[in-house]
Amino acid sequence: METDAVFIAVGYTPTTDLAEKSGVALTPEGYIARDERHRTSIPGIYSAGDVEGGYKQIVTATGQGAEAAMSIFEEIINPYWQRENEEKPAASVI
Repeated sequence: METDAVFIAVGYTPTTDLAEKSGVALTPEGYIARDERHRTSIPGIYSAGDVEGGYKQIVTATGQGAEAAMSIFEEIINPYWQRENEEKPAASVI
């Protein structure tokens, strides 16, 4: 079989022990539940990468990490939990 590339997967079980101990909501599949800005069910706790489910590739995890970092930066300046008109994170998987 001829191929252009191969992806090697080490494992598909998310390591969410710390999140679970912290009280962060998980999905039925065991991933961290989050909104579109990577906010979890606990204000100030964000997620990115394989613990969110979806594609398990380093490039995807890196992109999600950058998105989460931008959300954190924006919310340090103007915390969403102090805004009156913004909905709180729904803790659902996107």
